[in-house]
Amino acid sequence: MPARTSAVNTLKANSISMGSILEIGDSKRVTPVGKVFALQREYPIFPKDDPILNQEPDIFKVPLLEAHIYEPIHTNIVNEDPLIKVNHMKITGVSTASVIEIGSTDYVYSEARVKNIRQFFNPPDQRS
Repeated sequence: MPARTSAVNTLKANSISMGSILEIGDSKRVTPVGKVFALQREYPIFPKDDPILNQEPDIFKVPLLEAHIYEPIHTNIVNEDPLIKVNHMKITGVSTASVIEIGSTDYVYSEARVKNIRQFFNPPDQRS
């Protein structure tokens, strides 16, 4: 990967969270990972011996399936100007193992797993 220069005049990012990356410039390898466990209860009572809190959710243990594509791709990229120019960029939000990059990357592997449990005595639309 030939070296390039990234020039950014202004960049405004409102929210970048949970294993996400905002990168200005080139990188060889980017591997953001986000694993999120959220437990929402109508009454916030979380005892130490709570079985839900004392076990890792299965979603985090199961190996991810990977797509192995063995189709050759031939590319010819000519960067006539080694400068990447960005005048203004506004980012509202980037979440859970995402990448915003002004530059180039050889390899990106991104993984996000979310387990959200909601426990209510009454469904949210029937509460007063």
